[in-house]
Amino acid sequence: MLVSWEPPLDNGGSPITGYWLEKREVGGVYWGRVNRAPVTKPAVKGLEFNVLRLIEGVEYQFKVMAINAAGVGPPSEPSDPALAADPIFAPGAPSCPDVKDKTKNSVSLAWKKPEKDGGSPIKGYLVEMQEEGSSEWKNVNEPDKLFPTCECVVPNLQELKKYRFRVKAVNSAGESEPSLATGEIPVKEIQEEPDISIDLKAQDYLNCRAGSQIKISAIIRGRPVPKTSWEFDGVAQKELKDQIHNIPVDSQVETTDTTSVIIIPACKREHSGKYSITAKNKAGQKTVNVRVNVLDAPGPPKDLKVSDVTRSTAKLTWKAPDNDGGDRIRNYIIEKKTVEGKSWGKVATDCAGTSFTVPDLIDGQEYFFRVTAENRFGTGPPIATIQRTRARDPIHPPEPPTRLKVGLVTKNSVALSWKPPKNDGGAPVTHYIIERLVWDPSGEGKETWKQCNKRDVEETKFHC
Repeated sequence: MLVSWEPPLDNGGSPITGYWLEKREVGGVYWGRVNRAPVTKPAVKGLEFNVLRLIEGVEYQFKVMAINAAGVGPPSEPSDPALAADPIFAPGAPSCPDVKDKTKNSVSLAWKKPEKDGGSPIKGYLVEMQEEGSSEWKNVNEPDKLFPTCECVVPNLQELKKYRFRVKAVNSAGESEPSLATGEIPVKEIQEEPDISIDLKAQDYLNCRAGSQIKISAIIRGRPVPKTSWEFDGVAQKELKDQIHNIPVDSQVETTDTTSVIIIPACKREHSGKYSITAKNKAGQKTVNVRVNVLDAPGPPKDLKVSDVTRSTAKLTWKAPDNDGGDRIRNYIIEKKTVEGKSWGKVATDCAGTSFTVPDLIDGQEYFFRVTAENRFGTGPPIATIQRTRARDPIHPPEPPTRLKVGLVTKNSVALSWKPPKNDGGAPVTHYIIERLVWDPSGEGKETWKQCNKRDVEETKFHC
């Protein structure tokens, strides 16, 4: 700190040979000598001394005493308190502001701080604007309301009018020179086509387990703020929500200016399908599709039929379920139970095809059968036979009777006898049908066979 003073008016009758300088902290009691030897040579600008080893931020007072041949004279009055600190200046100018955003009545600006702060921290910034056709610069903010950071929004501008902007930095020493001014900036809404981002690991495909939550989150961008709507294409029952979203009844949509989320708390297989989100604004529109596959146990097989029944086996055939649960059918489970039985017994648990021959049936016993499909998510509901199936060998029509003989013949009757067929077709013969050949005596009609018996003939003879 440089301390200067004037020589005394009275030199005491002897030339002044030097000066002693003392200092103390403001509020202190004791004075300490500053110079080790008397100050004897005046500087170019007068008597002065550069005081070193001061503590930054502390206020000091100084006093000086003159020396002549008679000794040291009385001290001067203490100086005004002086703060030990580096000198400060007004800061350098900030960079030319850049336009970061615009609306129909505001402009957002950003700039870089000055390279030099003038030795004192920047308190804030003043922004000035100049209207189109005017040479006057007006304050956007007042000196007592400085912008604390290197950005601001200039509000209340006239739509489609042009403005220029510049910035000043302020520290303890005052305001900087203004920055370079921007070019003329028209105030109007920035238009950007909508953009939709969906955070899915599998891009546009989502797999989820039945009973879990479906949540599709979309980030929306665009200027002006786009309006969004969801659409569902699938078998679940739909309804129009908020008059814009055509989505499943048990779903909900949460929307902000920048996000839209569709949520189904507990999904079912029927919620599988295509979910589409559309964002629209003045600049255009965009649609993004997400395919959702809800994974579950399969539905029941179809068209279960029983064929080729024998006394110990029965062949089952069926068709794959309409609903595979969203995953490949791994196998089918085959079960049987007797008509009187209460529980089902497993016949096979690893049938890979859509047919199976059930073994180990008991001859004459009646059975029900059922088939269940299984995938990696579990087993679905079964399909069961409704008709009883009796375990027995297949029955075919019997062979013709043998050794037919004609016995007593009268003018209006004849006695017949025969032997049973050699092969009864797998079941006892229950009765016989007797027919006679009739022809037209005139020769005009055709020969025809007509049944003789009106009741079942259980014996191997008949009189007609």
